[in-house]
Amino acid sequence: EKGSFSKSKLKGEYIRYHSNGNIEYIGSYNNLGEESGVIQYFYKNGNLALEYTMKNAHLNGKLTRYFEDGSLKTSILFSEEGNIIESKILEKKLPEKKIVNAGNNTDNPPNLKNPKTKGVKFNFFGYNKVYNENDEIWMDGIFKNGQLWDGKVYRYDRDGILKRVLVYKNGKYHSDGQL
Repeated sequence: EKGSFSKSKLKGEYIRYHSNGNIEYIGSYNNLGEESGVIQYFYKNGNLALEYTMKNAHLNGKLTRYFEDGSLKTSILFSEEGNIIESKILEKKLPEKKIVNAGNNTDNPPNLKNPKTKGVKFNFFGYNKVYNENDEIWMDGIFKNGQLWDGKVYRYDRDGILKRVLVYKNGKYHSDGQL
């Protein structure tokens, strides 16, 4: 890691490295210790994972996420106030695989296309409560880059009865929660 602290807050340029020595994160911090300017995250292989611009503690301009191979995954355009102007989510074309039981794949949290948050602005980098089409809680927790990072996914049967609670930690399935 390379960076400066002032009054226990990051200030100026900050660089964090992966265990293999490649850069993981490059960002700048203002006098308040907030991200400012262009922020970049990188995969272990050195490819860009995420790039966005922060201005006055708001996302500003374009946020782009990439797949590990470098192809575009998500492109979101923000106003100066941090509101979403335009959003484009691309799906990676993967080789066709035979799926044994798709209903129980719990490694990664479900992908969000249009999060339903009941009038509250969706926070790409913070706490959200997301609802399904039946107004039942679907995801509840901390989101990072628009994906559930630490929290719960609620699964219901067709009658709306809660059947399973999946707990996610660091963006991966951790365990089943209590019903």
